[in-house]
Amino acid sequence: DLEEITAVAKTELTADIAPKAPTSPTQPLVDPLTERELEVLQLISLGKTNQEIADKLFVVLGTIKAHNNRIYSKLDVSNRTEAVARARELNLIP
Repeated sequence: DLEEITAVAKTELTADIAPKAPTSPTQPLVDPLTERELEVLQLISLGKTNQEIADKLFVVLGTIKAHNNRIYSKLDVSNRTEAVARARELNLIP
């Protein structure tokens, strides 16, 4: 009957667009981010450049680059986009 077919179709379509569970459970970081690294990561997530972050935090550009490298290492990522995505996955930033 048409109602049954419609119900099955809705179930199938919903299953395709429903959020999927992560393939591996989220684990806490072995080496947690420092308060300053979290601050830098939050600014990265807002789209700030390294220079803008350095200016805001009253440090030199090299300091921010060092923070970025430590953040990437701790989150096991290679770039800013991956760092923000991983941090959100871990609920480190909104």
